[in-house]
Amino acid sequence: VRLVGSEMCIRDRSLSKPKLTVKKKHTSNGVHYLQLNLKKLSGKYIELYVQKGKGRYKKIKLRSNRIKKKSMQLKIGYKPDGKKIRVKVRTYTKKKGKKKYSAWSKVIVVK
Repeated sequence: VRLVGSEMCIRDRSLSKPKLTVKKKHTSNGVHYLQLNLKKLSGKYIELYVQKGKGRYKKIKLRSNRIKKKSMQLKIGYKPDGKKIRVKVRTYTKKKGKKKYSAWSKVIVVK
């Protein structure tokens, strides 16, 4: 149990650690994006954090953070400026107003 901001972070061992793979892709128009493949998802919601260069991790706001299947695919746009991008994910459930989190996925570094 640890305190983050005004919320309690409780690790729930029953939630499995998500498995994350990342591929760099681009559309026919030349728009670059990262394709995230997520597997072994448990819980009801997902949190995605991205770090660019040596900055801090930022939480990425998703259209819907609900988990509907055990695996899913997300696409995130980015600008290829040569900086390393680090991506990590975790899942959580809500019970009585408290969030219970899984362990973080392995951090994936994209060059």
